[in-house]
Amino acid sequence: NTGLDNLAKIVEERANNIYDSYTIEEKLLPGRYFIMNRQEVKYDNIQQFYATNLGSLFGKVQAAGAEMNGMPCGLFFRFDEADGIIDMAAAIPTKEALSVPDSQSYSINAKKALQIDYYGDYHGIPKAHAAMDAFLKDRGYLQDVPVVEEYITDPGEEPDPEKWLTRITYYFTSK
Repeated sequence: NTGLDNLAKIVEERANNIYDSYTIEEKLLPGRYFIMNRQEVKYDNIQQFYATNLGSLFGKVQAAGAEMNGMPCGLFFRFDEADGIIDMAAAIPTKEALSVPDSQSYSINAKKALQIDYYGDYHGIPKAHAAMDAFLKDRGYLQDVPVVEEYITDPGEEPDPEKWLTRITYYFTSK
């Protein structure tokens, strides 16, 4: 009977948009603008890629007199698990579209999205992405790129990794 109780619990949670303990919110998000550096990066080099790019991007946005619209982000366009490579960008969200030397501009139109507020260090994030994938499959939604990870908490200001908030956004279209 325990198996049936567990199954009933999972079905009830998924009906309430809870997947593997993550609450998934469905929203219509406004358009967003980013200044970014995009390239193919090996999985092992993602943190180094951020360290190399986010500070300089932030400086460029400030030098342009532009206003940030959120916290630094990772934009993920394609995962190549066989080769361990990810097509991604380090990005700074801005209030308006702008062109800054030695960086790329990117915009996302207003559209439907799913979001998870993930708390914890970055090594646990794949579990939240797996929950999002299960949600998409259950609903029959088609994922749009990019996947956005917005790093709300600055680890330099909050030493406890359990309090680090990363907002994960998947844009989607219904079939």
